[in-house]
Amino acid sequence: MAPAFAGLVTDSVGWRWVFLGIVPLALLVGALASRPMTAYGPHPDGSEVVEGRLATAFGASAGVGIMVISLRSSSPYAFLAGTAAGLALALPMLRRLMPAGFFTARRGFPAVLSCRVLATATFLGVDSFVPLAADRIHGATPIIQGFVIIGAALMWTAGQALMARRPDFPPQRAVLIGFVLLVVGTLLVLPVLWREWPLWATFLSWPVGGLGMGILFNPTTTAAMSYATDGREGNVSSQVQLSDALGFSLMGGLGGALVAIADRTDFSLRAALGTNFGLAVGCAVIGIVASRGVRSQIA
Repeated sequence: MAPAFAGLVTDSVGWRWVFLGIVPLALLVGALASRPMTAYGPHPDGSEVVEGRLATAFGASAGVGIMVISLRSSSPYAFLAGTAAGLALALPMLRRLMPAGFFTARRGFPAVLSCRVLATATFLGVDSFVPLAADRIHGATPIIQGFVIIGAALMWTAGQALMARRPDFPPQRAVLIGFVLLVVGTLLVLPVLWREWPLWATFLSWPVGGLGMGILFNPTTTAAMSYATDGREGNVSSQVQLSDALGFSLMGGLGGALVAIADRTDFSLRAALGTNFGLAVGCAVIGIVASRGVRSQIA
């Protein structure tokens, strides 16, 4: 219900309060979780240099941030220099944070993480820009914009519940099915770029992509954690979270840059959103290929 609630808040008091409202919720969750988490101290045999990993993580996030900001620059020099600098900073740091073979989806744990990046990039490439199409092309209110994508969120949950009942389902097959559904769902969403297309049809079609995310999400998490040796669970979990954040941030930055270009040039909004959807399909197709390397260590 989050997308619809965000639309209601936007309609009632303004979009800034959607983000400001997250702050007290985050503080509340932190306060509730901090005491129970104190029971989990450092592993006696784990001697990773936390400070070094924090510095590496900061460098990776800074590099990605520089690249994403540069993508939106109106100056071609800032665009090229910032993107190159961001990549030069982020890539070496990500190589340290992620397992060897991550960038080539090597069979096993690296392929699992690569598929998470591609899946989150695919989903965000559609889910974040359908409301924009509903607003700028169809003139929908913020509440309607939120409801258009709420079906995908519900089907994501349904897909996770389905896979929770099938713990023996091969993760490689689940990821393959998930990416195929993401491709189909994205293609079904494309007509939203035309004003004549009814938004209720998009509401009914994009849940196909949400189901795909739900089907592949749990199996990839379980497969990733199967590679966590005793005392390394936190490290593996952080790599999974980093993969998700990387997919979301890169697609969000690139997609936002295309929309910004459309706003200040003759490049149309429809072309920008269509390019975003095309990139999402591309990520999902690569994910179909990368899914061949997904394996659980337990299997």
